Amino acid sequence: MASVEGDWKTAVLMGYFVGARLSDIVNLNWRDVDLVAGTVSYRQRKTNEKVTAPLHAELRSHLETIAGDVTGSIMPSLAGRRAGGRNGLSATFNGIMRKAGIAQDRVAQKSGRTFSPLSFHSLRHGFESILANAELSAELRRELTGRAADATQRGYTHLEVAAQRRAIDKLPSVLGKAAK
Repeated sequence: MASVEGDWKTAVLMGYFVGARLSDIVNLNWRDVDLVAGTVSYRQRKTNEKVTAPLHAELRSHLETIAGDVTGSIMPSLAGRRAGGRNGLSATFNGIMRKAGIAQDRVAQKSGRTFSPLSFHSLRHGFESILANAELSAELRRELTGRAADATQRGYTHLEVAAQRRAIDKLPSVLGKAAK
């Protein structure tokens, strides 16, 4: 996080701790955040789904340090900008990643389009996967990310072998004794 400052630091912390899309994050206003209750509420642009999420202590602390005009944008230098395109927010974020030494190799899809597997959207995947690996229910993860479809959620969830092992270890023995 040392190479990320200002509004981009806020955006990255929001992406990591809230799991929201870039376009939703950068357009948050202070009226969307309740620092007393420790929540953020917003309506997703893609799905029109309303999401209310608790603020992680680290994110809450950061927001308290930058709290400003309670009617204005949380990230004024990013608000209202397009996410896509050559000069969009995603391209700017990819530049921040390159500056931090994180490779931005592009991968081709079947359609011929290319994408960077490490992008701002990776924070959304990470949010989902970290919570899944911490054994939070799919229902709670869907509520936090504002996802409706199980199939979509499965595409965002990347379980570690350790989490899978913890699940397998919960199966009772059928031989009447623990295997060694």
